[in-house]
Amino acid sequence: MAEINYELMREILFTNEEAFTDINIKEAKIILRTCKIARTNKNIKFIYDKCKIDIYYKQIMFLSIKKAEKEFNENILDETSGATNLNINKKYKRKVYNIIIGLLKENDDVVEGVKEKLVAEQKKNINKYFIKLHVKLAIVGAYDNIIDDDDAETFENDDKYNDVQFEIVFIITNYKFNAYFLNMLSKTLVNEKDVISYISSKYFTDNWYRIPIIFPENHCKNYNDGSTGLLA
Repeated sequence: MAEINYELMREILFTNEEAFTDINIKEAKIILRTCKIARTNKNIKFIYDKCKIDIYYKQIMFLSIKKAEKEFNENILDETSGATNLNINKKYKRKVYNIIIGLLKENDDVVEGVKEKLVAEQKKNINKYFIKLHVKLAIVGAYDNIIDDDDAETFENDDKYNDVQFEIVFIITNYKFNAYFLNMLSKTLVNEKDVISYISSKYFTDNWYRIPIIFPENHCKNYNDGSTGLLA
């Protein structure tokens, strides 16, 4: 009887594109330790790529949120419109660059997967903004219906109103830091100084939810040159 070629059997099994459609990253690692050629299996590759995408995405979200928390100033609760100093300094830039450098060493599927998750996050922030805005307007409307001024405080002194206003400004601030990262990662022709100036401007603060999430080619430069027609 001919000797069974177990190596060949493993190769046939683990390179089968129809197999391993429902495995997790731990199982994928075990399979790769058993047969390295399994890395060519598209389903196993997908699991690895998805894991990497999630890791990079969480790193970016953590960095943006922590930076927003650090730079956010409760004294600007009523300043939802205006130019802001985001303090994108060398220390913060270095952290952003380190993530981008690591990400760009990955395959295109991972890079594009991270971009897609970031774009989805920005869209969620826009939705959160409008939800909070409706809550804010409802609070203001409730005070408008109160006739006796002696029995009501102005909504500016209302804790619920201030909490919502705080959340609105924080959403905008976090969105700006995400926009910085995402557009520095994009392949469009953007200059870092132009991006920072743009997302810090009063114009961006007023129109951020209407502006393309990934800035088109030369978008920031055209803005700085005073061009019009920038909205999507």
